[in-house]
This record gives sequence, C-alpha cells and structure tokens, in this order.
Amino acid sequence: MRLDSPIYGSWDITEPVLVDLLASNTIQRLKGISQGGVPFQYCGTHTCSRYDHSVGVMLILRKVGASVEEQAAGLLHDASHTAFSHVADVVFGHTEKEDFQDLHHEQYLARSDAADILRKYGFDFDRIADCHQFSLLEQDAPALCADRADYTLHELLVAFGDNAGKVARCAQSIIAVDGKLCFNNIEEATYFSKGYVKAQDEHWGGQDKIVRYALFSEVLKAAIKRKILTMDDFWVDDVHCMDKILRSGADDLLARLLLLEGTEKFSVVTDSLVNESCFEIAKKLRWIDPMVYLEDKKSCVQLSSVLREYKELLAAQRARYKPKEYVLVDGWLKGKI
Repeated sequence: MRLDSPIYGSWDITEPVLVDLLASNTIQRLKGISQGGVPFQYCGTHTCSRYDHSVGVMLILRKVGASVEEQAAGLLHDASHTAFSHVADVVFGHTEKEDFQDLHHEQYLARSDAADILRKYGFDFDRIADCHQFSLLEQDAPALCADRADYTLHELLVAFGDNAGKVARCAQSIIAVDGKLCFNNIEEATYFSKGYVKAQDEHWGGQDKIVRYALFSEVLKAAIKRKILTMDDFWVDDVHCMDKILRSGADDLLARLLLLEGTEKFSVVTDSLVNESCFEIAKKLRWIDPMVYLEDKKSCVQLSSVLREYKELLAAQRARYKPKEYVLVDGWLKGKI
C-alpha cells in the first residue's frame, strides 16, 4: 500500500498488520471526523480529518524508525474519537481535561475490527491500546511527540495555509534521540513552536473558536435531549450526525446553526455583569517547548533555553491566559433550546 502525504512524502506500507489496519472500518471511519471538531461552515476554519492526523502520526513514527508496534499504536491512537472530536468533551462534561476520548479508548478498540487485526498478527492488544507505553508517540506537555507534532504540522498546512514545502522541511527535521522526539536544528524548532503558539492563540484557545465550540455543543446537547441524536450516532461520524439534525425539522436548532454560519464576534463579559444567560467558556492552555539536538554539544536542550525570544513568547502566552471567561451572544440565550 502506498501513502502520499504533502507533509511526509510517499511511503510504501508493506507490513500486513498496518495494511489491514489502514483498510479497517476503525480507521476508515476517521475520514468523516474533523480534527477541529466544529464543522467548517460553523467555525470558518479548515482542518484535516482524524484519518489524516492518524496516518500522519504513523508516518512520523515510521520516519524516525519506530517499531511496527508503535506505528500501529500511533495509527490507532485517535480511533476512539466520536463525531466532532473534542466537542464531545463539552457535550459530555469533560471540558477541562478534554479526556472523553482517552477514557473510552481501550473499551472502544476492544470491540472494533482493529482488535481482531492486532490479535491475528500476534500483537499485544492491551499494550497497543495504552498509548503512554510508547515514548515517541505520546509525551506530556511541553515535550514534542508524534501526536503533538502532526496535529501542529497539519494545522500549519491546512488551517493557516503555510507553504507545503516549508511544512514538509519542518517535518523532516524531526528526529529521535534516546527514545524521544526532537528537532535537529533551531530554525525548524522555532518555526514549529511559534506556529504552535499562534494556533493556540487563534484556534485551539482562541475566543471566537472556543465560543463556537460552546454554542455548537448546545445544539448537540439539545439534539440528544430530544432524541434526535443518540450515543450510537456519535460513534459514526460528523456527516451522519449533522444529517440527522438537519433533517429533524427542529426549526430552533436550525436557527442556531444559521447564527453560527455568520461571522459575528462574541463579547466577553466582565465579572460584575455575569448572569445566567452568559456562556462560561473554559480554555485549555496548550504549550510546547521542544528539545533541539545541538550537534556541537552532542546533546538535546529545550528551545527556550537557547532562544530568549521564544522564552519570552511563552511567558507572554502564560500571562494572557485565562482559564475561564464569560460571553454573551446576540440572539442566543443559554439553555433556551
């Protein structure tokens, strides 16, 4: 099987377990799930699919020489995402930790065709289902890992429209040293890390995008309450769920979606004016301070320790971070649907 990526180039996948996993229902389903969560028409930002991200993670691991076992874990690491990705955290009450998918990962994989494929080829299901067994795949922030690397590279390419060659060069600079990922030069580490900060400020933690998460989740919650959607629907994909909502005849829900299609900005409310009609929006601070391999020292150091400009950028990011804010939205009263 041949995979072509604008970020990672062309790769021939020959290992039977990876070929079968790529063709499985478990992985193919991810083509219908947006990485960004809220559909484009309601947020105005293009993102890749969970499939593109999962394949990207596998290709990073393949590039740096990870085992087939770790590549399989990387390919499957997001298989348990529901429709609308992390919007599900807001819908089902996991906003602060964004861990709804993580909590259901092993259980979901256990009943999937991916589990049968892993066992068919003699792989340890329990180990592969635990992503934290693999140091190249997953690391706590602010370290670089294959998951964090790929979703950032895809954000730079798809959401921000950065030059594909530039993004690809950045991907090529990622190497493995002592079982962890790092960059092999400061220039690419800086490009990546500044892009990560920009994505946090404007997309992942941007006020407009977080409010749209909250508003879109209100529509989904109402759809669940009215039995337009069930939990089983969320285990299909975005299009399936949206089709059920759009065909429901629920005019008030459709009116809310129409509001989201607009370009209105949302007003942050000062603490003294907070009332029951306000939306509380929680923000997760994502940050990165990757390791960089210095050839002259034959060792890895954090980017912020050798680049004062980036150290100051991180400090400024933390200073302006607010874990919670309250907003009012014209024409949208909380809890009225």
